[in-house]
Amino acid sequence: MLLAVAAILFVDNVDVSALTVALPSMAYELGGELGSMQSVMTAYFVSSASFFLLAGFLGDRLGIRDTLALGVVLIVVSSLCGALAASLLAVVVWRFVQGIGYALTFSMMMLLMKRLLPRASRTWAWASSWAWRRSRA
Repeated sequence: MLLAVAAILFVDNVDVSALTVALPSMAYELGGELGSMQSVMTAYFVSSASFFLLAGFLGDRLGIRDTLALGVVLIVVSSLCGALAASLLAVVVWRFVQGIGYALTFSMMMLLMKRLLPRASRTWAWASSWAWRRSRA
């Protein structure tokens, strides 16, 4: 289970990093300015921050495994749809949905680390997770 958690975290990090690198070419392809592409990143961060509480509620109601699976499905589907989007608005909408998926998966990953790791390893795992995320910010 911890390997699945690590894989999900890795895929999310790669996705956000790839999008950051691709923003200039996306702006060109979609006929927008680079400044207008900021809404793509903003939609992702606002939705992920906004839905963390809902993620905890769903984790209590549906269970960790089902909530984590729902989050992964949202991330995969929204990534594919966002990659195929033909307009800036569509990309923003799919990034918003992807942020919801991230909120579901990340909150369940934190809960899984708490339940599966011994107390001595837990602090190191959380610190590593946050350091990884901050290093790419």
